[in-house]
Amino acid sequence: MPHITLIPATAQPLANYKMATRCESGHLLFLPTIAPVNPEGVVISPGDIRGQTRVIFRRLSQLLTESNGSFDSLVKLTTWITSMEDFPVSKEVRDEYISSQAPPATLLEVPVLFYTDQLIQVEAIALID
Repeated sequence: MPHITLIPATAQPLANYKMATRCESGHLLFLPTIAPVNPEGVVISPGDIRGQTRVIFRRLSQLLTESNGSFDSLVKLTTWITSMEDFPVSKEVRDEYISSQAPPATLLEVPVLFYTDQLIQVEAIALID
């Protein structure tokens, strides 16, 4: 993968993620916000952060695979969650899919998401060679 991880001594990450990624070449793939919703607009696994996170990362895996990428291709993740209390479980599921160092990420707690009973959504950017 043509990118370089930058970890300056003055800005160490607070957790296991890349502090900065410089893309040398390739194509950026902007993945849409992925919500745990079926085609009819019904939330899958309502009230279940583990189930909803698993749905999201399965879909993210499919999108990356169809684009000739993988979880190692990710250069940025943004996650919206309705309760920080759910973060440890969502991170546990995320770590099942992202086994190496996670890309730079943003986590935002919001009071509500688009669908009733939706607890989480994720957006990603990947670098596809």
